[in-house]
Amino acid sequence: AVISVLALLAGSIAAFWLSRSIAKPILQLAQGAAQIGHGNLDYRIQVASRDEIGRLGLAFNEMATSLQRSLGRTAHSHRMLTALSQAAQSVQRAETTEEIHRVLGQEIGKLGYQAGVFNLSEDREHLALSYINIDQNLPAKVEKVSGLSAATARLRITRDSSFGKVIAGGQTEYFETFGNAIRQLLPASVRPLTGAITDILGGSQGIIAPLKNGEEVEGLLVVSGDDLSKADVAAVSTFAGQTAIALQNVRATAELKKHRDHLEDVVEERTEEVRESEQWYRLLAET
Repeated sequence: AVISVLALLAGSIAAFWLSRSIAKPILQLAQGAAQIGHGNLDYRIQVASRDEIGRLGLAFNEMATSLQRSLGRTAHSHRMLTALSQAAQSVQRAETTEEIHRVLGQEIGKLGYQAGVFNLSEDREHLALSYINIDQNLPAKVEKVSGLSAATARLRITRDSSFGKVIAGGQTEYFETFGNAIRQLLPASVRPLTGAITDILGGSQGIIAPLKNGEEVEGLLVVSGDDLSKADVAAVSTFAGQTAIALQNVRATAELKKHRDHLEDVVEERTEEVRESEQWYRLLAET
């Protein structure tokens, strides 16, 4: 009888500890779910075992990390979309190409990114850098390293290069390793220096967006940074479209002003001719 009682007691104690060892992790999971539900995405469960319960805890922590990253990317994309929407309004109010570039660079710079604008040549085989929002001393460093002058360099593009594909397809593209895209754009003699050049310019990821006039690509907007993602493509693409429209408006306004000035010069010349003719006839009549 004593042995039976002791066995029963031992079984009860074992059952108690077993239930506690199971209930405690489950309670932690429930608490963790509640914390995540209240927005505490930093909460993690302490995993003390390698059994099924422990693996469940690890899975919970991985889920929390994934959710935190996903929400972080969503919030980042929303901030970028909002900022670039506001920037587009400023760009649309610009009256010169230089002002568009300045506003573009300032607004993208506020987000912590680098921005560059490339013009496509008439033969559609070369790109020329017309603007970049980096420290003015950095282009000199790039020129010293590569021998290329940002102001005069004409960079040849091929259809199978990253830049060439964006021009041919007319669609904005994201590049996880932006240095590879830069490397394809550089002359063969300079490509070994790609790492040094990208280190100077900064930004490991990049987005290349076409600047279109109708359906024809006339240039490229390039944005680079260390935390860009595919989720940012839509915002950059929309901003590039607004920038292209602003550039077209500035060119149209400049062309209109040119014609207006020419017309004013012609009218002034004809008015002077009429005035001289009137004076001549007046003198002739007086004689």
